[in-house]
Amino acid sequence: CVAIVADSLGWDYSVFDVRKDYSNNEKYPLAVETITSSAKLFLDSENSESIKRFSDILLLGHDWAVDQELLLGLLKIKGEENRPRIGAIGSKSKWSSFRNEALENGIKESWFNSARCPIGLEIGAETPEEIGLAVCAEILVLDKNISDPEN
Repeated sequence: CVAIVADSLGWDYSVFDVRKDYSNNEKYPLAVETITSSAKLFLDSENSESIKRFSDILLLGHDWAVDQELLLGLLKIKGEENRPRIGAIGSKSKWSSFRNEALENGIKESWFNSARCPIGLEIGAETPEEIGLAVCAEILVLDKNISDPEN
């Protein structure tokens, strides 16, 4: 549902999933790129320069382990850089587990703290469509704050 909102706003976006049925041009015809691979192969193909093509990376996966592998790998690639912003959908317990794993894997706490969970503005979102809207609204707010010199 994030893609539907992004499409309506004219935003460029990419889709990654380990499952081909969820990352393909038929399902996301307006995506700039669709990537189907393991998290490891994706992370191995990225570096601190290539990852900057993304303004935000949203971890919306169906599999906690894949989201965690992506988060830890992306934080290592990103390091101290401000971009891309990384956010995950999930519970406080999921995020706490991710944090513990990150610290155990040598990721600096400041790097981990630059990511966010849960993502999306607090609008009482419950359905996938409402969550997609809340997530895109948060990105819009963050972009406005970044580009507004008075904030």
